[in-house]
Amino acid sequence: MQLRAQLLTPFRFTSSLFANDPESIVRLAAVVTALKILTTAGALHRINEALNCLAWNNWRLKRSGADWQFGPEKKEVILITGASSGFGYLMATELSKHARIIALNRSPLPADLEALPDIHSYQCDVGDISALETVCEQVKKDFGTISVLISNAGYGIGKIVLEIR
Repeated sequence: MQLRAQLLTPFRFTSSLFANDPESIVRLAAVVTALKILTTAGALHRINEALNCLAWNNWRLKRSGADWQFGPEKKEVILITGASSGFGYLMATELSKHARIIALNRSPLPADLEALPDIHSYQCDVGDISALETVCEQVKKDFGTISVLISNAGYGIGKIVLEIR
């Protein structure tokens, strides 16, 4: 008998909620109002998410241009600056499985990275504008349009951002 009582406990509340006495009517009105508020808040949240997605996509429903074609056929070209070490090195090794990689570095590529297929290295200091323009023209001649640019070149100076002046 106790199990039956425990199982029916939630239904006792709903039956008292729908009773015809004034207290139950006020309680029912409060529950309905709360549900309306929660439904409105949920709808506003969904609308906000949709508008944020549109704003991040330059107010377009679809991305302009053709779809990306990453994969074993390697139709896309990714240019990575600073690919000889650190994050650039890791990105070049992983992305070389899905696209052709152009590594733009001031120093030579490590031998293991140079040995990977579809990684092409150009030596250039990105701080030298004229050298950078020359290399970019050569890359455009050799590969055509660059699909993705990963700008990773630079120095770590051992300080947090707030201390840099």
